[in-house]
Amino acid sequence: MIRERAHSRQVGGIVDLLVRICFLISCTSLVIILMITIFEITMRYFFDSPTKWVSDSVRYLLAFMIMLGLPDVTRRNEHVSISLFLDKLRLDHPLRRLLFVISACVCLFVTYLAVDIALTQFSRNLYTQGTWRIPRVWITGSVATGFSVAALAFATLAIWPNRKE
Repeated sequence: MIRERAHSRQVGGIVDLLVRICFLISCTSLVIILMITIFEITMRYFFDSPTKWVSDSVRYLLAFMIMLGLPDVTRRNEHVSISLFLDKLRLDHPLRRLLFVISACVCLFVTYLAVDIALTQFSRNLYTQGTWRIPRVWITGSVATGFSVAALAFATLAIWPNRKE
């Protein structure tokens, strides 16, 4: 029993670390979006010299922010949901656990699709469209990373529903 608890702490700790790293990158993306938007406003309205790269940058960073913020929202169980009757169930109810397992499986399937698309984009050397072009695999990689870590977070909720953050 003690060995099982130690194992659950280690696995939960690794998942928490991955979630926190993703969340840190997500927050960093938000700060960069804020900074370059202020820069764009300053350049456009005070110096009459608008930039061409800011809108593309914000678009890419927004994808990173949303996709890498997803695991933290999942771990906290604060994602958007319609839970008319699930809120009445206790945390370790089998139905709640089943829904977390199904959610983890769906996230893993989306991860599989994103990785498949990312490999195709990488092999074809595809870039985004716009003024500032980046490899598409970067954006698709953020989708795959976000959903894979969210799947781990759902699995953690299913296995250890009473675990504190």
